[in-house]
Amino acid sequence: MDKNQHEQTIKELNLILMLYRQKLVGDKYIDLNKIDISQNIQYNAIRNDATRENNQTSNNLEQKVSQCKLCSLSNMVKDTDRFCGVVPTKFEFVDNRNTTKKIFPKIAFIVESLRIKSDKNIPNNTIEKLEYNKNNNMIFDIAQKVFFIKKESIFLFPLFKCVDTDTNQYSNKDINTQIQTQPLDTQRNICIDYLYSQLETIDYAIFFGENICVKLFETTLQETRGKLLDYYAPSGKKIICVCVPDTMQMLIDSKLKKEALINFVLLKNVIDANSC
Repeated sequence: MDKNQHEQTIKELNLILMLYRQKLVGDKYIDLNKIDISQNIQYNAIRNDATRENNQTSNNLEQKVSQCKLCSLSNMVKDTDRFCGVVPTKFEFVDNRNTTKKIFPKIAFIVESLRIKSDKNIPNNTIEKLEYNKNNNMIFDIAQKVFFIKKESIFLFPLFKCVDTDTNQYSNKDINTQIQTQPLDTQRNICIDYLYSQLETIDYAIFFGENICVKLFETTLQETRGKLLDYYAPSGKKIICVCVPDTMQMLIDSKLKKEALINFVLLKNVIDANSC
């Protein structure tokens, strides 16, 4: 890395640190560069191709997951209480500084589990299906204030497809407790096959939590701090990744949030270089 690149990286890191000190909340955003770039560049072809690919993959996976009865977790939930994840409904940047990029980055946020709304009128693969909570908001803030892409433009996949709902009127009310406190090695091995197929559709990934890091990379979060990781999908496709603590840990301990920033900046710099 030359001197100019190093100075730019430090500048970006300082900006992001400032945003995190504001706890990534509110609608304040300071554009230190004040770059005025035309917003006329369109991504219609990218959007159309990616949307068709995402919809096909999601539909096939949802059908498999809805019929899954392979582990103990699947017996704890109704068939309607399974959630494959969120796929983009648009491909847009938060501000116009990024519209000079020729390739829109397809980035996925991978978590252990999610909590969803029980409303059957909401499509299953949309952000609207997610329950409003601090964990989800942190992911959306990272997408928008670190990577400068709108929350509607991200992939968000839970490893475990059997999820808790906002009604808690069924036996799945204890499923998050089990996921958080039990090893669930058998269940994890089953569910991760579904995740593998989802990773085929993306180019970059952020994995949240120690368990996912150990499962996919056979290493700990401590050992991956400040490192980019390569994950190879079953097809052989390389996905550039980072591993960070889960959102609950970062909400409790602000030091972990700051440590995660180093990995975020590393990934962002690679995305910026590859998207030009």
